[in-house]
Amino acid sequence: MNDIKTCLNLLGLDEKASIAEVKKRYFELAKLLHPDVNKSTQEEFIAVTKAYKYLMQVMKGEEVTDPNIEIYETKREINYKQIAKKFFATGVKHYKEGDINNALYMFEEAYRRDKNTKYKKWIIKCYMYKDRRLFDAKQLCLELIREEQWDPENYVLLGDIYSKKKLYKAAKEYYNKAIELGYPKDKLKDKLVEEKKGVFGKFFKK
Repeated sequence: MNDIKTCLNLLGLDEKASIAEVKKRYFELAKLLHPDVNKSTQEEFIAVTKAYKYLMQVMKGEEVTDPNIEIYETKREINYKQIAKKFFATGVKHYKEGDINNALYMFEEAYRRDKNTKYKKWIIKCYMYKDRRLFDAKQLCLELIREEQWDPENYVLLGDIYSKKKLYKAAKEYYNKAIELGYPKDKLKDKLVEEKKGVFGKFFKK
């Protein structure tokens, strides 16, 4: 028998999730995983649907019609490139709307299906909105740099993380590294890298 926590985990939610949040997440996942859209995700669709039905009955205090409902492990490591793109597109939509938690979930789901570094970069961007996740953002960014030392955007991201932590000297070093690798200097004009007399200075003068 599956408990609430198991089903919530399958939907990528924590134990504080409300009925409204469960519904929103399920319908979003169902739209992405429905076999009419992608036959290769049928197993995942069945799993999240069973989890959703179970949660609705339990959270509403209704009788569980199938107490022995089987929620099996989904194949989250399968490289579903097309479905990953859909998760990513949904994540970008949430990100632009300022819904960072749901954006992060979608980017992580995209990355589980396709180890594309583009998805990892967006995960880092979401982490940067959460002070308690800055360490995770830094570690993930260092992984990116090991994988793609030639990509200047990775150094800009790391510079942004240090700037967020108010370590402006370190941020400046990584911004300089990005420029050395061909990143447009003009795009870094507004990056804050030092604090002077209570006013944030800018790396480049106009």
